[in-house]
Amino acid sequence: DLYQSDIGINTYIFNADVVLQSLRDLGLFPPGNAPQGDAYGTWYVDDEWWDQTVRNFHDQIRTDLEHWYHPSSLQEKKGNLPPSIRDLYTEFPVANCPSIDRLAERARKRPDVEFYFLMAPFPVEYYLYQSKEDIAALIGMRRYAADLFDQLPNVQLHAFDHDECIVGDLGRYKDLMHYHPSVNRHMIECIANNSNILNSKSIDLHEQHWLTLLQQYQKRYMK
Repeated sequence: DLYQSDIGINTYIFNADVVLQSLRDLGLFPPGNAPQGDAYGTWYVDDEWWDQTVRNFHDQIRTDLEHWYHPSSLQEKKGNLPPSIRDLYTEFPVANCPSIDRLAERARKRPDVEFYFLMAPFPVEYYLYQSKEDIAALIGMRRYAADLFDQLPNVQLHAFDHDECIVGDLGRYKDLMHYHPSVNRHMIECIANNSNILNSKSIDLHEQHWLTLLQQYQKRYMK
């Protein structure tokens, strides 16, 4: 609701979940347990609700010719995907990322705390619609973070945007980028198993895998 304006802020203020959480914070209500994806407020109701939301999303993609994920929109953007990572960085060098710097500084000040950061898995279509400059900023930020966090012994970075079983399946998304809670469970399991780690050693392979995946899907859309 906070993403909206005007009426959106009112629905946030008077939301029952906000009232209950306020009472919990004041010690006037039992803490309770509200894990994401298990009947937490109105964000996720049940699987039936999810399936219907996904169907509505897919219907919108099919009928709205100007939708980001409509094949016609993706065809218009086909020239934005670089032929290689090197070509991309030649045109748009990796830039400093102040937000990543702030996270690193937080970790440096708390060496007693282990930090686990992750790159959210946006669907393939999300990247295929971006301008070349935006693609460079998104992937460049990953390299910047991988190199910087790799210098900190209490930080681990995980990336899932090249995981085809997630980003290649629009049935896992209810809109442009919000995924099913099962994806969260999958990522937590991967973090616990020390997989999908992104660091200065794995970033090259990660980038190549990511770009190859986008190129394969783009060819599929063109056909």
